[in-house]
Amino acid sequence: MSQPRDLLPELALWADHQPITVEAWLAQIARSDEAMGFCAVLWPAFETVGDMVFRAPFDHQRMSGWSRLLHSRRDIEHALNQFDLTAFFTAGPEPVPIARERRLALARTMVEMLELKLARDLPDRQFTVALIDVGAATGVTFYQT
Repeated sequence: MSQPRDLLPELALWADHQPITVEAWLAQIARSDEAMGFCAVLWPAFETVGDMVFRAPFDHQRMSGWSRLLHSRRDIEHALNQFDLTAFFTAGPEPVPIARERRLALARTMVEMLELKLARDLPDRQFTVALIDVGAATGVTFYQT
């Protein structure tokens, strides 16, 4: 599996083609509001609704629609906790293979982060965290097991 650094060809093209560290690169281009937004996405808060667990803030209206279609707690949590990363990779001029590889790398990292966060925040519950890679959509979801 590629390391995040391997998926950043920009690092080799910086400052007269001199290599640059990830930290130095981010210090030049990153914005604190974007960083905080990614923190909220990658390290989410959770909300318990009855015996179910969801990413916060939870949309109760959305649940009423899904609970009519799906009947098990597992299926409802699986559907409502899906987080699609594809939207984060459609604004730039990235070549499709690089965008897909970056989405998969981020999704794999998100799986690990969610496993740790769920175990820390809800130690009395067991979860499955799954990577979703279907067609052009890449993301993660979780549900209680």
